[in-house]
Amino acid sequence: MKISARIRGTLTAVIWIVAAGIPFVFLWGTDIPLGVPGEWTWARLSTKPELLVGILPAVLSGAGLWGYVHFLGPSETRHRRFCDLPRWGGLWLIGVIWLFSLISAIPGPPGLGRLPFVLYYNRMSGYFFEARYEVDDLGEFLRDYEMSIAADQDARNYLHRGTHPPGLTVAYWLLLQAVEGSPALESALIATEPSDVRDAVSVIRVNEQNAGRMLRTADEATLWLASLITIGLAALTILPLAGILGRTVSAEVVWSATAMWFTVPAVAVFLPKSDAIFPFFAMGAQWLWLQGLDRNNCWWGMATGAVLLLSLGMTLAFLPIGLVFILQFWMARPEERSSSNKPLLSTRPWSAAIGATTAFLILLIVSGLGLELNLLKIWALNLRNHAEFYSHFERSYGAWLLVNPLELGIALGVPLTVIALSGLLANRGWSQMDYAILIVWLGLWISGKNMGEAARLWLFLTPAAVWWAALSVNRFDLSPLGSRRGRSFILALQLLVCLSTVVRVDGFHFDELSPSHTTHERLDTNPIRPNGCFLTMRESGL
Repeated sequence: MKISARIRGTLTAVIWIVAAGIPFVFLWGTDIPLGVPGEWTWARLSTKPELLVGILPAVLSGAGLWGYVHFLGPSETRHRRFCDLPRWGGLWLIGVIWLFSLISAIPGPPGLGRLPFVLYYNRMSGYFFEARYEVDDLGEFLRDYEMSIAADQDARNYLHRGTHPPGLTVAYWLLLQAVEGSPALESALIATEPSDVRDAVSVIRVNEQNAGRMLRTADEATLWLASLITIGLAALTILPLAGILGRTVSAEVVWSATAMWFTVPAVAVFLPKSDAIFPFFAMGAQWLWLQGLDRNNCWWGMATGAVLLLSLGMTLAFLPIGLVFILQFWMARPEERSSSNKPLLSTRPWSAAIGATTAFLILLIVSGLGLELNLLKIWALNLRNHAEFYSHFERSYGAWLLVNPLELGIALGVPLTVIALSGLLANRGWSQMDYAILIVWLGLWISGKNMGEAARLWLFLTPAAVWWAALSVNRFDLSPLGSRRGRSFILALQLLVCLSTVVRVDGFHFDELSPSHTTHERLDTNPIRPNGCFLTMRESGL
């Protein structure tokens, strides 16, 4: 019996709704650990009746995001250039509002008050703290950095500091200098600071006074500025992502798929940690590299090499991105074609490869000679310290081999995950170069390099899921994915999945920040009760 298109569409929609409800039931209806018990698990945030009121701004901003994407999409069937900057700027702005509203809705520390706590304390980040209190002279800090992370038995080295290059600390130091050098900027930042952020900083200030440290107004302004930059860059990932998608899919699919980036739950769960800005740099470098490969252009290649070195100065997470670029170079073939059916390549793109390598090596040498910063040695120490972590903390390879992809599915959101996987299995509309990130990602998974916190550690790769989903949707003919209404339906589901995940998963283990934990496991001076709530202003002495 032939099923009508209307019935088929209804059944498909029901299946999608049921699939989207699976993570909701898992997170809210069960106590199944989010990880491997005894090794690493994410905590579930406690629920209270006030949560319904707290999520209202997020619901409204999510509705605004959905409406903007649904009603203001492009009408062209194809495009390669993104000249409509106001429309894309509006998407970025409403995406930023959505991310802020999600953070405000998260239970625990009140609203946006979690921002300065995450950025300030070593337990959650530590780069600002190091820049503020340990960097008196930037040149001396860089010269001594290699020695400071060389002690492999120092807990700070194998737990956090020693596994990262100094780039993020340098970035916070530069922000501090900018704020200190501009009273007008400092005043503007303090004036625009939300009350939740101001109250949280007041609590930090009291605790720092008790610890013999002074939190200045410039420090407060810098924390707020860093929060704005982090959230802004996380949202700005849509621009390079749109550029990548515009090479091969229709304008409507680019618009709808790019908006899905804002609905990846892991982005909001881990804001304002620096992990949330890595997707912007990863996709930015990827877009530059694909431009270089398409044109076999040395200058695009040099830009790629420069961005890659800058990124590796912040985190070794970009080593896999470098491997992706190498694979894409070898996979590039003259027969690869663009959406306009014109050859993308006339020869193997050696000019782009030479440009990228040259820029990378030049900047590497300049950092060594000009800053006395031996990045090669620092990267080697970072890798050694990372390996040292597993000698102190037991991890079960087999368990994490199973858990990591499941955790990734929740981190991405089930609707996005299903669409990306369906495109992969269908193998439609993919070029060889599109598989490079998948190959590297599978390698990371099988290698066991990330046994725990995959949702955070793999965040820099998550835009690839949007990329694959777009390739999948671009080739689908069946409802609900083959029309604007269908794509908007999926976006609505993903928005709901994102909100329900963000307000349930604790990305920072606030519940562990109690006096019962050892010093290296909690904040230097604990401003949070054992139940995870802020001290009141009166209890803090304010």
